Amino acid sequence: MTASGLLPVASRAVGPPTAPGVALAATTPTREARVAMAVVDALRDRGVAIRDIIVVAHSIDQYEDSLVRAAIRYGIPVTVWTQLPLVETEPYALCAALCPVLGADAVTLQELCAPLRHGWVSPSPSDAWPVDSAVLQAVCQQGPDETRSVEEWGTWLAAASVGDGRVEAFASWVAAQPAPPTPADVGDVLSRVLERYQAQVLPLRYESDTPALLETEQTVRALVRMLEVVDRIEGKFAEWLATQRAPQSWATIGRMCESFATQRPGRREHGNARALDLIEANDAWGRQVPYVIAVGLADGVWPQRSNAGSKIPVEIQNRVLSGCDGLAQLAPRLAWNQLRAADQFADTIHAATSGLVLTRHTRTETGEPRRPSSFLEALDVASVDPSTAAGLLQLDRQVPAALAEILPARIEAETSNNA
Repeated sequence: MTASGLLPVASRAVGPPTAPGVALAATTPTREARVAMAVVDALRDRGVAIRDIIVVAHSIDQYEDSLVRAAIRYGIPVTVWTQLPLVETEPYALCAALCPVLGADAVTLQELCAPLRHGWVSPSPSDAWPVDSAVLQAVCQQGPDETRSVEEWGTWLAAASVGDGRVEAFASWVAAQPAPPTPADVGDVLSRVLERYQAQVLPLRYESDTPALLETEQTVRALVRMLEVVDRIEGKFAEWLATQRAPQSWATIGRMCESFATQRPGRREHGNARALDLIEANDAWGRQVPYVIAVGLADGVWPQRSNAGSKIPVEIQNRVLSGCDGLAQLAPRLAWNQLRAADQFADTIHAATSGLVLTRHTRTETGEPRRPSSFLEALDVASVDPSTAAGLLQLDRQVPAALAEILPARIEAETSNNA
């Protein structure tokens, strides 16, 4: 209790989980991720569908790599619920590099080749597309360091016999595009460029991807989003031209592309309907799933200890949260990490309808000790120490008795050793 008699932020009452729960401890975060995925594998062995399980972390960035690596060990496909960083993807980079070239009075050879670096493919594609970066580098090294029109670069490429004709073919395609563009031209040009990327380049990204297919999934999501962005630009561009709000140019389209691409949707996106969802705690709200595995229930991880960024004393934050002195109408700032973390933890544990597994680590990867989370300590659930939980990682998996009690029945052989 605080001096005012209020509960401290970190131990804000969240209510007991509606499903039976168990807390599993591991030595390190990496080991903890393996334990979490071993639980997922045990649930699959007992006939639980992968869509009936979710893994939740306070901040998925802290656990994504270790969880994905652990999932690969067990052959578990995963999808990570994160807001797509669209401007960091190749489909966006392709459109962003193409717009300044279309209709430009003069460009450098590097600028001309930029769309090719990001996977531009000819309207008459063959196995020769896309152009390898080494070819583009060689072309640019041989070219003069100056700006020219696209037509002039096409003439120079043909006369200099530089490359194998693909850069020249791209220059001819650019020169043939409408300038200035109409709204219909925007959709016709950019959508077709993205569709050719999907048909010709995406399979190559798939072949070179890791078993988790994270890059492929992100690229697919980016293609879908960019096609949506192009549709939005087409409609908005028509409005802007009608009201004379912007010049009719590909440069305007490029600026609109950047503006729309940096607007992230309020709801998180996901990609693979046949994979295990790895989600952040703020995406647990409103969900009902048979089995929830919450990772990172260690002090300083969930909740984070730092309240830097808020100049409001914790005592006042507690009073706002509790509605004291007529303060109920004041919403806590998002920067009040512990207030937000408490709500997210409540959403997480109440999302489970059949079983709740809470995992933590006892030390960092560098050996610094970590206490259990204050959220975890406030719950009345059975606890399993690291040495016992390690049985989940053995080839002949040993399921701790406390965990076996909340798993669906399968065969007695696996649990008899833990009786």
